Amino acid sequence: MNFKTKPNEITAETYHRSEEYKKYISSSVLKQMLVSPKWMRYCQLNPDDKRIGLEVQLKGNVYHDMLASITNCGDLKDFYKTWIVFTPPVNEKTGKAYGYTSLKFTDAYESFKAANEGKEVCSQTEIDMANAMIEELLNGNSHLSSDVKFLIKHGKAEVSHFAEYEDLFFKYRTDLETNTKIVDWKSCGFEEPKIENWGRKAIKYGYDISAAFYQYFEFISTGKWKKFYWVAQEKEPPFDFNIIDAGNFAFEIYNGEFKDSVVIPEDSENFSFKTETQIAVAGPGAIKMLKLLEEYIYCADKNAWPGYSIFTKPDWKNRRIAQSDVPGWITNETFYND
Repeated sequence: MNFKTKPNEITAETYHRSEEYKKYISSSVLKQMLVSPKWMRYCQLNPDDKRIGLEVQLKGNVYHDMLASITNCGDLKDFYKTWIVFTPPVNEKTGKAYGYTSLKFTDAYESFKAANEGKEVCSQTEIDMANAMIEELLNGNSHLSSDVKFLIKHGKAEVSHFAEYEDLFFKYRTDLETNTKIVDWKSCGFEEPKIENWGRKAIKYGYDISAAFYQYFEFISTGKWKKFYWVAQEKEPPFDFNIIDAGNFAFEIYNGEFKDSVVIPEDSENFSFKTETQIAVAGPGAIKMLKLLEEYIYCADKNAWPGYSIFTKPDWKNRRIAQSDVPGWITNETFYND
């Protein structure tokens, strides 16, 4: 059974952590197969075992939720239904607020959160930064801001999708989607939105795999393919950004009159999908995602979740004794006597 919610019909907390949706795996969990099926299974059964730093978490969540509110209702009304602002304690010696990693900050943050149960907590610092970033998105770029406004005007934010496939369950939650596109807001470091730098980051963090996962299960659920865009924005002044088509990495979508003239690359011809009106050609990230998906289906069917040995090819006796490459630097050590 495939279904989706209305925008923000369920909270991110419910989507990620509730028992009701625990059987559904996301692209983040599927990517753990890159470590090993054993690690992926552990992550599936133990969500959020590891926590990212509070500063990164707060800044990213506030930015995304403010953009979602603007998309869904045109202002920050939805944002302030969920979030409440607290004032960090001030260091009397310096006259400045304590940092995110200090015990004073975390104690005050946790106490304030406990006193405001059901609300997400942030400081004015995160709101001010997100406002500055969003102002740049909407009005700061003569080439791209009109495109961002168009996407927000015609899009819906924080829609949760749930799909059944091969008797298994999958989920994805879109930052923004329109009838033809899926958009992922990505805050990142200085110069990372530049085209010559973005590809390395997308591959390092598996953004290419996630993009393909979203596109593929959108197709499984609806029978239609959507293009996927990253809006990559610096999280420091001047908050510059780029809109990047994920087609070279995930699935490149060809519609209508272009369909019959598509030349499918030889290395992806076995990973391409045709409908009556569309062709989706798999890029490297999509091919990797499909292989991970295939391995997950296989492991789930066997209820076997092997560790690192799965990457070792069996010998003629079916033994998996691994051989490690010798690091190049070790062969260069020498002595220099008088």
